Amino acid sequence: QPMLMREGTLTSGDTGFTGLLVDVGGQPLAGAFVIAYPDTDYQHMPEATSPAVGEDGRFHPYVTRIGQWCLAARTRTRGQPIAGEPYGVLAKQEEGCRKAVPGQIIDIGTIQLKPYR
Repeated sequence: QPMLMREGTLTSGDTGFTGLLVDVGGQPLAGAFVIAYPDTDYQHMPEATSPAVGEDGRFHPYVTRIGQWCLAARTRTRGQPIAGEPYGVLAKQEEGCRKAVPGQIIDIGTIQLKPYR
């Protein structure tokens, strides 16, 4: 089933983030994707998403707006996370946010996805 992304999702660019999505066992989680918000309120539609990751688990959300982006990752494309869905955030509160820098792809490290409760 094809992933439905927000209109305007970028599939390439020179500004954004990269990193690795893994499951609870530390293995790359193919098919998951990153969602990016301007703040730590993960309850609304994200402003940017990455394409679904491949077998290597590497993600690449590209952004057009410079400034703060708070990152989460999941496997479903619609609605709030459901119980058991693999889900993770970079870190709690403002620690999960990074600043986009023009012309740079910033490696933010690993996001581990755990079953959502």
